[in-house]
Amino acid sequence: LVSEVNAELTGHLVKEEKILFPYIKALVAAKNHTQPLQAAHFGSVQSPINMMEMELELVGKNLDEIRQLANNYLLPEDACASYSLLYRMLDEFEEDLHLHIHLENNILFPKALEIEKQLNKKKKKKPSSHKKTSGYCLIFQRPSFWIVVGLENKTRPWQVSGSCTY
Repeated sequence: LVSEVNAELTGHLVKEEKILFPYIKALVAAKNHTQPLQAAHFGSVQSPINMMEMELELVGKNLDEIRQLANNYLLPEDACASYSLLYRMLDEFEEDLHLHIHLENNILFPKALEIEKQLNKKKKKKPSSHKKTSGYCLIFQRPSFWIVVGLENKTRPWQVSGSCTY
């Protein structure tokens, strides 16, 4: 169980530091207009958040099992100092992990989701800065790509052409 907790948390922390936290930092920078937001390979910030929550749920179950096996960290009467230290450190570790989970799930993640939602609203409202060379252009934004349709004129929109330049 201890090895599973170690392996899961090691991978979890690396993903947080290399993927999730830099993206959340980029969301804040985009909100503050200090840098444009680059598209993430994972789509929405909700994807890595779901992964982080799932990983920590597994760790929590393992720690619950450790606590049960350790009789709720109740020391036997003949426990030595190292036994006492081990139980105290396991209990503190579990408390720290619960605080970590609370801060992420109840403060950081909801804020990141809200910022992303605000940025997506702004992006959808923002008029296109694309310049057309002829005709009319319709631009449809989808989550992972753009559809650009050039129209010869607005009275016959079924006449699609490739006359738009960007």
